[in-house]
Amino acid sequence: MRRKTEYTKSLPTLHRRMIRSIWFFTQDITDVIKKRDELRELNLLLDGILNNIPVYLYVKDPEDDFRYLYWNKAFAEHSKIPASRAIGRTDFEIFPERADAERFRRDDLELIRTHERIDMQETYVAATGETRIVQTLKALVPMEGREPLLIGISWDITNFQNIEQELIKGTHQGRAIRQIKNRLSCKYEP
Repeated sequence: MRRKTEYTKSLPTLHRRMIRSIWFFTQDITDVIKKRDELRELNLLLDGILNNIPVYLYVKDPEDDFRYLYWNKAFAEHSKIPASRAIGRTDFEIFPERADAERFRRDDLELIRTHERIDMQETYVAATGETRIVQTLKALVPMEGREPLLIGISWDITNFQNIEQELIKGTHQGRAIRQIKNRLSCKYEP
């Protein structure tokens, strides 16, 4: 790798019959540039991973009124709320249903109070008005020199829940049909 250097030199100059010096210093910044490039690469890698996992992932700052610091692509796609509209804002500023925002805030405050991970099933209304069902895990992420951040991971289970309800409905209908069949066959047996 070619070394990168900032240069500084000293040149004597004559100014009003006095000799003055101008000093130039050099500093090798190759390692600084290398570290910066490695950090940029790592950030791109993490962003690529977090935006391509099939779960909602978000980070909130409890010290700043639980404003969102991160909102991944899966959350944006399912909620129909782009990250640009979520980052820097609170649940009250983002979600169309105030009741959803109030429930999210209660859960966040409970997590801060207990410091115990929360695992729950919840519903919310997306920007389209569609109700989504998610399995959510909320936890605190320790940070050096500051209060912990809140991280949330949610799996959208709306389709699974709908299928389960249809199966339950079908099972109930199947039982009812069997009961009717049994009653009819008892009445008409010779």
